[in-house]
Amino acid sequence: MPRTLLVDLDGALVDTVPGLTAALNRLEPMPPFSQEEVARLIAGNVAELLGRACAARRQIASPRLHKAFLDHYRSYAVAGSRPRGDVLPTLRRMIADGWTIAVWSGQPEDITHTILNGLGFSGLLGAVSGCDTFGVSPSVPQQVLATLAAADSAVDEAVIVGDHAEHVSAARRLGLACIFAGWGYGPLSMAAGASALAMVFSDVHGLAARLLLPQEV
Repeated sequence: MPRTLLVDLDGALVDTVPGLTAALNRLEPMPPFSQEEVARLIAGNVAELLGRACAARRQIASPRLHKAFLDHYRSYAVAGSRPRGDVLPTLRRMIADGWTIAVWSGQPEDITHTILNGLGFSGLLGAVSGCDTFGVSPSVPQQVLATLAAADSAVDEAVIVGDHAEHVSAARRLGLACIFAGWGYGPLSMAAGASALAMVFSDVHGLAARLLLPQEV
């Protein structure tokens, strides 16, 4: 069974904050957000992001507002996103080394595919999931397991890369090796409990390979 690298879209794989910020700032009568504010709001799925944004501005996160947010975001998703550092060449090297690459996202699957295809990830990924791929708002551990299954991967042959405490917690709960993305949106204090810390994406290749080496008894 091939080794699998499972990467969180928002923050670890792609900087999506500019597009999310632009979409939030199109909502009326929501006072505008800075990109720094939006980065701090990212965790879970887009509905939870919108809920935090509304709470921060004393607004109500209604279904109408959620639809409007997604409609605006579809216009900004690709132009307002960019791959992290050397992520693309690193993933190509890992694939050449026999790794399967999978992505999980807190965004809807259609938007996730739009971003990945628009930024040059086409043909690199063995599985992709959004917050709606496996039913209504699965928990992070549920989505991670289902995405690994879609990639035909076993837990003991997989490493996840994330930038939030919820990713570290999910990995520990599932018995998965976890690399904390130090370049992401979460503060470094959230790395506590991760298997390893990377400060640039190019370090993921070597770290992931070492994490899956047989442990000496």
